Amino acid sequence: TSAMYTDQGVTAAEEWYQRGTTSFAPIASRVMAQKPDVVEFAATPPADITSLVRALQEAGFEGIFGGLGGIGLKPVLTGAG
Repeated sequence: TSAMYTDQGVTAAEEWYQRGTTSFAPIASRVMAQKPDVVEFAATPPADITSLVRALQEAGFEGIFGGLGGIGLKPVLTGAG
């Protein structure tokens, strides 16, 4: 997914994590250190997106959440509060 953004002139970085992760705070900290304007979830499972959105919000992220494909972000964001 990052290649699609880079091809359009957008600076992109990827963050990988182990499936089954239950604490997304360290991931949110690494993402926040990059000072992103947008966080794109690509093919991340909905339950993980919900936990990561919650962790990013708790870390102070005020940017845009995006997701190509999947169930859509509205139920995920609702689940994240």
